[in-house]
This record gives sequence, C-alpha cells and structure tokens, in this order.
Amino acid sequence: MLQSLALRSELVALGGLCVVEDHADRVVLRTPDQPTYFAGNSIMMRTPHADAARDIAQFRADFPQAGHVTITWDLPQVDFARISAAFAPLGFWVDRSDVLTLRGAPVAPPPVAGLTCRTVDSAADWADVLSIEVAVGIEDGHADAPHRNYLAARVAGRQRQVQQGRGAWFGAFLDGQMVGCLGLLHGDGLARYQNVNTRAALRGRGIAAVLVAHAAAWAEAVVPGALPVMIAETDGAPGRIYRRVGFDRVETIVGVMLPGY
Repeated sequence: MLQSLALRSELVALGGLCVVEDHADRVVLRTPDQPTYFAGNSIMMRTPHADAARDIAQFRADFPQAGHVTITWDLPQVDFARISAAFAPLGFWVDRSDVLTLRGAPVAPPPVAGLTCRTVDSAADWADVLSIEVAVGIEDGHADAPHRNYLAARVAGRQRQVQQGRGAWFGAFLDGQMVGCLGLLHGDGLARYQNVNTRAALRGRGIAAVLVAHAAAWAEAVVPGALPVMIAETDGAPGRIYRRVGFDRVETIVGVMLPGY
C-alpha cells in the first residue's frame, strides 16, 4: 500500500496502461508499449534515504535498457532539500509538486461567454486533443517528430482507458473549436485529473477553471464520493487556478528525472 496520495492517484492515472510490481522497498511501474514514457517507467522508493548512487543503481537494475532515470519517493512530506542536494549535482531535474484535493462541490468559476464543455467522444475530438498537446510540447521545446509520436501513443492509450470505463476526457469549445482539454481517471476511491491544457492564445480567460469544475461535476455524478486529486507544480500558475475552484494542498511530492543517463 502506498502512503502518498499522489502516487496512489498515479496508479489510477496509469490504470490499464502499466504493469505494477510491488517490492518491499519500492514499487516499479512499467509501460511496455511506451518505453520512453518517463513517469510510466519509473520506481517509487518507500524509504527516504536519498542515496543517489543506490537509487540510480536500483533503477538501472529494474530498467537495464532505459535511456532515462525516473525516481519518486512514497512520502507525503519528503525532504526536498535533501533529495535536491543528492541528485541535482548529477544533472537530474528535481521536481516538487503540490498534491491538491477538492472536498465538496467546486467553487463555481465565472462563466466564459460562448464556452461549452463536453466529453471527448469522436476521432476528430481526439485529434484535437493531440493537436493541443503537440502545441504545448512545442512551447516546452519539444518540436521533434519523436515527441509527436510519443504524444500520439499517449493519446491512444487514453482512448483505451476511456473505452475501458476508467474515466473520461473533456474538451472546452468556442465556436466549435476545442480550445482546452483535460482527463479524469477514477479508481481506488480517487478521481485523478490529467493534462489540463488550454491553447496559448486563449489563456487567462478562465477556460481551464470552467473545464476543471465541469469535470468535477461529472465525477460526482458518475463516481459519487471519489476524491478529486490534482498534481501541480509548486507555486505554478495552474495550482493557483485550481485553488480558485476550491482545491487545497494536502501534501508535496518530490521526484527526480534524467532524460538520458
């Protein structure tokens, strides 16, 4: 049993896509058909020792063919400074994110004129989801074909999750065009948000907040009582949006990643 709400919800988000191996000292996640999916091919350590050499060696033993290293710690309040001191000098990205939950109904955000929200339910809708994620990837500096292929595989996996009844994907539309999207996967008493994105030209108009609230209402109707969970970069703009809708921080999660080690 994982202690961290973040990592429990991560297993929900990867349901049907990954293989979970439970060991005494760690949990190993494998996504065989997406070997370059960093979060889906990772280890979750149960102990807080933050011994970089030991943890990296363990990852390499579990994933001898991987070109990356991804490690998180199953601790609700992990020592960020200690992990950063151990891994940052080795070139790792050290990520600290807030784990947010919603207790009760969301705070109704201001309406956005002309905006409608609904589930993603056609090939054209899924193509729009991919288009938005590719655009976000380009903003983040990933303009190459391999990254687009990786995103296409991710979107195909989400379609399978929806078809399996594990959750839904939602789009926000203006004048018939998808301008934002997100996913919501449920299981283990949780409803985990995934990939909240808005087209760059339309950010700042409250679209994401409306979409988040819409998905929360859907979850309450479909899986009543499931706890909505969202993970957002500490002090980042998305976290501020979610707090306005009623989410509160309950823990912090820390992970490290090296794209090519």
